Amino acid sequence: MSNPKNRVADRMAATMAAHGVRHAFGIPGNDVLELIRACTDHGIAFTLAKGESGAAFMAEAVTQVSGKPAACIFALGPGIANGISGVAGASQERAPVIVLGGEMGANRREIYNHQALRPGMEALGHRYQSSSDTETIVHLYETHGDDMPARLRGMFAFAIWDRNTRSLLSGSKAGCAAI
Repeated sequence: MSNPKNRVADRMAATMAAHGVRHAFGIPGNDVLELIRACTDHGIAFTLAKGESGAAFMAEAVTQVSGKPAACIFALGPGIANGISGVAGASQERAPVIVLGGEMGANRREIYNHQALRPGMEALGHRYQSSSDTETIVHLYETHGDDMPARLRGMFAFAIWDRNTRSLLSGSKAGCAAI
């Protein structure tokens, strides 16, 4: 069995804690329970919200008062969609709120051409840490910016916040499984 502290959720929580995140807000769903557990284990207090937008507004308020980023943890699908107005409010206020959502099972989503795109990204100097198709999204964005989605083939959904340009890029493939 793998080391429990070597799971993605634990790495995410440890990274957030190392960057000063002390509070996360949201509504638990099966797809984010492990992340909520990891946050708690790493000293990030999770506060149950009545709604996802409220969770985002609470995270924004904590960020504004403390000067440290706070996180929202939303369940997959409607949870993410319900939080958009609160996330937009945080963006308008230029508050560094971290937004995390549940993940669709690997058998339900995929970037079909990520293995074909990878050699080109590596030739440009990008270094991969895993064989995940998700890394290809990040490397493509670093190289191609807003033109990146046109290069992807498959069933996917993503959102990227670029803190340098203060812009949000999101996209999904029409006909993909529920996001």
